[in-house]
Amino acid sequence: EQTVALELGFRWSLLVALALVIAVSVLTFYPAHPCLKKLFGNARISLLRGLAVKMGPWEGFRVFILCVNLGFPTFLNYALAIFTCVPSPNGLYSVAAFPHLKCSSGESEWMMLAAVGSVFLSFVLVAFPCGVYQAWRVSVKRVLESNFQSKGWWRFFFQPYRPIAMHWILTMIARDVALNLVACLAASRGSVQLLLTAVICLVYACKAVHSLPYYTLSSTVLDVWYCFAIASMCVYAAAAGFQTEPGLGDVSEMLPGGKSDPEYQVRVASMVTLQWASLIGPLVIMPYQILMAFDQTRNLVPNFLRPLDRDTHEQLSEDLCQVMGVKGHKFRAMLK
Repeated sequence: EQTVALELGFRWSLLVALALVIAVSVLTFYPAHPCLKKLFGNARISLLRGLAVKMGPWEGFRVFILCVNLGFPTFLNYALAIFTCVPSPNGLYSVAAFPHLKCSSGESEWMMLAAVGSVFLSFVLVAFPCGVYQAWRVSVKRVLESNFQSKGWWRFFFQPYRPIAMHWILTMIARDVALNLVACLAASRGSVQLLLTAVICLVYACKAVHSLPYYTLSSTVLDVWYCFAIASMCVYAAAAGFQTEPGLGDVSEMLPGGKSDPEYQVRVASMVTLQWASLIGPLVIMPYQILMAFDQTRNLVPNFLRPLDRDTHEQLSEDLCQVMGVKGHKFRAMLK
């Protein structure tokens, strides 16, 4: 019982720990920090300044929001862990990660953890997405008012996305929520969970191909690659019988040789091959993105793989205008 409370408490306190670390960094460099001087002393304040990252209050808030967005799927998984229940042999439901803990109103420990988990879940599942939605509305208004020249104060949140596709961050949050809810609600139905996960990933990938939300094509390709890789592994795992269903055992239990059966070994080898093949995309695209991130290494990339910079794009637009016999400002007006 102590292990359950400690493990879940550690997971749920990560956001609090993150906020405290950022607050210490802000207060360390903020002019008004007499409380820290009294608490730590001048020597320890100097040490903290050497370890902390210099940032103001609003920069600290931005860092916190970005960290929450980066770890949103993980935090949501932590929040739903106590509510992910599966049927146990005695006919009752128990927590999937902790089978000894019954999901019942008569279980005082589960009720206490569920109450604390509900607070954490309300922030991750309700407050954060609503805050992102409000930030998106403010940024869209700012983009329209500035004639697509600025994304406003929340630009750090929507920097990777094209102005016309700033809503994509909401699409990503919806995808993560759907995947985690499927894992929670269909925890005892392995094949159903896998197939629903595959459907969600395929719908997201098709939407990404249609919308091209990122400034760089490589980011879109990487995003789509991840989704297709997850979908293919889920479909294969469900078809190969690696997941159990209520009243139906794992496929190894239905083969004469069990897990040593040659047919089972072939299925396992195929699954491992598929998993390794899914790494090809990241291993190729991510080094390419790193090379393109710096002027010193960009020359190592062949010309036909380099995206057009702003100056080249403007020059090509002007050349096109001349070929079409249209003046540049008229052409840009037509584009708008």
